[in-house]
Amino acid sequence: MSATHVLALAAAAVVGWLASVLSRRCLATETAERYAAALALGAGYLAGYLLLPDRGDLLPRSHWHWTPWLAVGATLLGPVAAARGLRWLDRGSVVAATSTAAAYLLAPTYADLQPPRAIAIPLLAGFLFLLAAALEALSPRYSARAWLAYLTLSAFATTALIGLAVSATFALAAAVATAALGGSWLATLGLGDKSPTRGLGLPFAIVFGGWAFVAGIEPREPQWALLTLPVAPLVLACFVRGPLARLVGRRALAAQCTAIVLVLAIAAALCLVG
Repeated sequence: MSATHVLALAAAAVVGWLASVLSRRCLATETAERYAAALALGAGYLAGYLLLPDRGDLLPRSHWHWTPWLAVGATLLGPVAAARGLRWLDRGSVVAATSTAAAYLLAPTYADLQPPRAIAIPLLAGFLFLLAAALEALSPRYSARAWLAYLTLSAFATTALIGLAVSATFALAAAVATAALGGSWLATLGLGDKSPTRGLGLPFAIVFGGWAFVAGIEPREPQWALLTLPVAPLVLACFVRGPLARLVGRRALAAQCTAIVLVLAIAAALCLVG
């Protein structure tokens, strides 16, 4: 890793932190809940990506070059879909359209692609849609501080496994997005904010679900287990109802961290063994 890579990661974290802080201070409470984390991820990722020495072309010539631009689009549309008062059909249409567009652009055009592009696109679109919808439904159950910490942990694991199993170039690009997400989490520490964060489900799914797909489909033997890493935060649904929902305070935090780390460890083992 060169000094330029370190600069890109630092820039992503700082821009992510700044975007989150300014959003929470300048926007109305409900609007800030939807936009702070999403803007931090999109703006931080783009800022850091532009500084990477081995980034893709700004005018995309390969499928993975679309990732920062898709992140910006999801950053703008995710909070819109999370607005209160929207009918479920309108909300679902925004998420479905964004997921479909992302799948179309991220699916390679290789002649020997397996599964074929005509099958890969709807499969990826469905995966991104379901991941985004599930994350968005779960996010109001947790404070912004906790939710962003769990998503950052999942993003870090996704990035690390991409680097270990597939490509350092892909991993460094995904690491910039992880740094931006981490900057947003740091902002919640500084503000002491315990309100929920919404609107991040779609950007997170597009960026990290998208990178898991891009990396997973690249090898001669696809690494489909990578797709389980960005899904790991959904294990926290176990703490919404049932006996685990009775846990509070440090016991709840310890149990939630253990659950998500366990899921990530199993997913990592599947990636490395496969």
